[in-house]
Amino acid sequence: MLILSLAGLTKTFGGLVAVAGVTLSIDRGRIVGLIGPNGAGKTTVFNLITGSVKPDDGHVFFSGRTINGLKPHQVVALGVARTFQTIRLFPKLTVLDNVLSGRHCRLTSGVIASFLRLPSQRLEEKLVLKRAMEELEFVGLAETWAAPAGSLAYGDQRRLEIARALATEPKLLILDEPAGGMNEEETAELVGLVRRIRDRDVTVFLIEHDMGFVMKVCHHLFVMENGSLIASGAPKEIQSDPRVIEAYLGQDEIET
Repeated sequence: MLILSLAGLTKTFGGLVAVAGVTLSIDRGRIVGLIGPNGAGKTTVFNLITGSVKPDDGHVFFSGRTINGLKPHQVVALGVARTFQTIRLFPKLTVLDNVLSGRHCRLTSGVIASFLRLPSQRLEEKLVLKRAMEELEFVGLAETWAAPAGSLAYGDQRRLEIARALATEPKLLILDEPAGGMNEEETAELVGLVRRIRDRDVTVFLIEHDMGFVMKVCHHLFVMENGSLIASGAPKEIQSDPRVIEAYLGQDEIET
């Protein structure tokens, strides 16, 4: 069953065609990678999916409905969460507060209930705290809950962003270079974390330049160059595709 489909997705910035008629589909429950050289248009595709950039043409379908024109918070509410290439945490807030910020889209108590501290609001608050701590436990950061987010090591900040995204209860999790800046041990742990996320029935769509990571974790790859898709297939197929070798991987990458 498809969870995400892009049909003829196009976006230009001035005279630059960032995304040129991209069409692709992703099945539910898969870990899918989007790879390609810098400037290929990968992050623009993610921005088009999540509503932070509006397409000039084409459509984005999520769970069978068009989500073109929706604002980012509306896309999140439907079940699409993301992390960013550059970490976007609230560094002075605690680790727990950062995860709690991800639950905002799932709160049901209104202003009056919150102001009057009605029983329904207090129960919801308790459940939200419980869920946030569960997400921290899931990514291995429960013991850091009271620390300022900015005090965490870089790899831990990456995992905290993932915990915050998971707190929104996504059906589709979009990760923009999740292994960026991580050391070898942290990257190995991230492989396990992404697989556990998939085991929660969350589809994962990621951009990543670390081909070792991509080859270990992805079921399927799409390859972009100059705004267009140039290849699609299983990682082993992509690794030996002449077009991909020429455009992105290079012979040295293939031989490693």
